[in-house]
Amino acid sequence: MSYCVSFTTQNTIEPEKVFQKIADHGERIVVVSSNFPSLKFGLMDAALRGIEVNQTKEGYEVRIMTCSSVADYELFPVAIDAMSALTGAEPVAEDEIAITNPYETYGKKWVYAQMNFSRKMMCAMARQSGAEVVMSGLFFPFCIGINILREFGVELQKPSKKSFGELLDYFVHIQWNFHDAETTKSRLCIQNPDNGDDRPLGVSLISIEDNRLNDFEIVTYDDLVGFVDMDRDETVLIHFKDFGKTILNKKFSRIDECQYRVCDELNVDDVRNMMNVAKRFQPDDLFYRPGFPGCGYDAKQSTFVLMWNPRFSSVTEDGFVDGMIEMFEGWFNWSVFEWEKAKMGDRFYLVRVGDGANTGVVMSGVFGSRPYQSEDWSGKKRVVYYMDLYPNAVINPKVSPLMSTEELEKAVPDYQWRKGHSGIMLSERQAQSLETAFSLCLSNRENDNNDDILIRHGM
Repeated sequence: MSYCVSFTTQNTIEPEKVFQKIADHGERIVVVSSNFPSLKFGLMDAALRGIEVNQTKEGYEVRIMTCSSVADYELFPVAIDAMSALTGAEPVAEDEIAITNPYETYGKKWVYAQMNFSRKMMCAMARQSGAEVVMSGLFFPFCIGINILREFGVELQKPSKKSFGELLDYFVHIQWNFHDAETTKSRLCIQNPDNGDDRPLGVSLISIEDNRLNDFEIVTYDDLVGFVDMDRDETVLIHFKDFGKTILNKKFSRIDECQYRVCDELNVDDVRNMMNVAKRFQPDDLFYRPGFPGCGYDAKQSTFVLMWNPRFSSVTEDGFVDGMIEMFEGWFNWSVFEWEKAKMGDRFYLVRVGDGANTGVVMSGVFGSRPYQSEDWSGKKRVVYYMDLYPNAVINPKVSPLMSTEELEKAVPDYQWRKGHSGIMLSERQAQSLETAFSLCLSNRENDNNDDILIRHGM
């Protein structure tokens, strides 16, 4: 989201004159895009997203993005004033009201209102989507999500001005601290072979050639992370959200919700080890977005029932309740008996079984990895395959399951809901019946979002 002021004119403006006019005002600006159709610049050591001056069919516009820094908002009227002087045209706001004094119109009250709106909007988006919000910074993207908000003490329901301001100050610091750092940004894009109208997916690239890594200090956000080993003619492509799962040592540190910096010497062997792990998260179709349980049936997804009996499981009931937020926001795995039938993106329902009244669905979501073998959770040294889970709903079993065992038996009477192996695939008919019943249950929780019921509304 953004806000702009437009200038209708046939005059042609030289970019250098725009920058000079703003500098004459006493502002120390850094320019990151110096040619039309879009100029981009910001105040030295203070800009987060900067200001854009764009060429349009009617003339020009000055644009500022939502969730900018105070310095960005304060530079906005300066840029408007400069363009007004250069074009000789009257600035007009988005509501088609002429601006006679930009410093008065976009003064302290307006800045406060913009900061207040940004704070509430960012928290609402993070709360409702359960995913990161990625924004363009002056030099590289920055990512806001539940984890980074919590780290800075920003409450999702009632975010304070102080805590959110400290977070924005941190993002400003990151932009300028790494403004000249080498990043993994590339010009590589992947086009959908089945639908050329889809937007190509950008790739954040880590490569090996002649036994050397490409130079980078920051792993910057894009649609995908690409590991390319040209020496071995091997490529692995994963969605960016899964990059953190490939890190096997302490050679990276997180700088925001999902971007990382290299904090120790990284070598070829490290990256090859990361590539081996990344293979677990490489989807068969990079453009396919699996739907969550409760969002309508998708024939491309198989549906699996995972069983959890706290009496025998390595996960206790207290452990489940205490770890709900971590499970919802991070990643973890579960054993899948029919793993040979399962694929990344398939749906799962985790059903609590055993003693007690609160039995039924305590979690739903999609598989976030391919099946992989690991140590037997029971300690019996069996051959066990696991899959990572990406939940869309997690429910505290001590309070109330989202869907009881009795409701499950009513929806799908020909399945054994009270015992059995964890990770059995339902038939297509069973999966459709369960989806219909679960959709109704989930719709009743549409507006719930608290420590006892965590719901993600989109991928």
